[in-house]
Amino acid sequence: MSKTLEEVETESHTALNSELADSRIFLNAVVELVGKSAQSLRNEDLAVQNSATRVAVLLGIRLINDARGVSLLARIGYGMQAASLASSIYEIAHTLAYIGADNALANQWFDHDKVLSTPFGDILKVTKGGLKKLGIPEQSAFGEYQVYSQLCMAKHGNPLLQQQHGLKVSNETVTPQTGPDTSDDSIRLCRFAMEMSGSSILIALQSFISNHAPEEARPNLQSYHHLLQQEFVKLRQSAIKRWGKEDPNPGKWRTK
Repeated sequence: MSKTLEEVETESHTALNSELADSRIFLNAVVELVGKSAQSLRNEDLAVQNSATRVAVLLGIRLINDARGVSLLARIGYGMQAASLASSIYEIAHTLAYIGADNALANQWFDHDKVLSTPFGDILKVTKGGLKKLGIPEQSAFGEYQVYSQLCMAKHGNPLLQQQHGLKVSNETVTPQTGPDTSDDSIRLCRFAMEMSGSSILIALQSFISNHAPEEARPNLQSYHHLLQQEFVKLRQSAIKRWGKEDPNPGKWRTK
């Protein structure tokens, strides 16, 4: 008797539990910090807050829910779908940083009325602008944007990535594979989606804490933020140790 998809997903979750444990714990901790940062405003009436703070809270809520989605997808072996959602997390997180404490930009966000475009256009411009406000060198924007580009490869079904997923190779036979994937390639993508989601949200948090959290709450939030940045570095080092850091598409990334 064949297994139902739900049964296969349950088995996949069990198989991936230890593989993704550190990435899951990291992302959960990042989400917890978003919650703590938002709670620092709990005595404030959001309706009377400035536009930038209101946008930051709205986007922060979205980041919490999207991060949960990435975690759930990755934990049962849907790496391509997790990476697709992680690309949206990147966009939202960097938009939050781009707006920062600028009420004029926040009002532009609120007033946006076009269905087929985003309020601020080119995401690389948004990335550069947000990082500049955080005191991060512009050159770092291209590294961040390369991460975004990799996530978008999943979102757009780019053949360079898609050909590595959705197929099962067994005894030199290649067959289509639907449902969860627990292969090494999938584990790598699931980890990447979770860890890069957390990294993007840390950028949004750096902006939120600096611009919107009450001054008395900032030291504790910034301390926790620093610890999570260190944890992210450890996770990336672990991934490099396991899979290396060779660029599979050298010279093909946007640099200007």
